[in-house]
Amino acid sequence: MTDAPASIWLSPATALILFVLGGAVIIAIQPLWRSSGLGKPTEHRVGQQMANVRAEVTEWSEGAGYVSADGELWRATSNDALAIGDEVKVVRVDGLKLEVKKA
Repeated sequence: MTDAPASIWLSPATALILFVLGGAVIIAIQPLWRSSGLGKPTEHRVGQQMANVRAEVTEWSEGAGYVSADGELWRATSNDALAIGDEVKVVRVDGLKLEVKKA
């Protein structure tokens, strides 16, 4: 006597029930996901949030260099004549580069 292997295929009715239940679970979880904050982007200090932030020049040459703002090092440009150690204020943010002026 030989043992036949168990069938691994689902009947169409069972597959349909599983598909519908899966969709219902996804729909039920969406409000919980939104309210949890897990799907929200993080808030970075760029754009308007960096306006008027004070920084210190750490490296400077010919209108461009680096400034330190709250412990973070940023690329910066300025029309002002700046030197290492000068205190500056952020005027504008262009991507990851700051435009600064003497404070």
